[in-house]
Amino acid sequence: MHDVLEGIANYDMCFIIPYIVEKGCVSYEELHDLVQGFFYGNQEFGNKPPLICKKRIMEKESLGFSASEMLCLIR
Repeated sequence: MHDVLEGIANYDMCFIIPYIVEKGCVSYEELHDLVQGFFYGNQEFGNKPPLICKKRIMEKESLGFSASEMLCLIR
């Protein structure tokens, strides 16, 4: 769980998100609105992903999400 969700997935999303933005599928603003406006329900509300930091994505670091936040985002 920690290796994949806190490591690989956090790092890979720094490449996936700019790719889908570049292809015109979604903008960063739309992505923020979608993630923040999504109804997560009672079980996932506590795992709601935080705002995606564009600066961290551009530096190809990681999103800095916890394992539960990343699982909620990629699900």
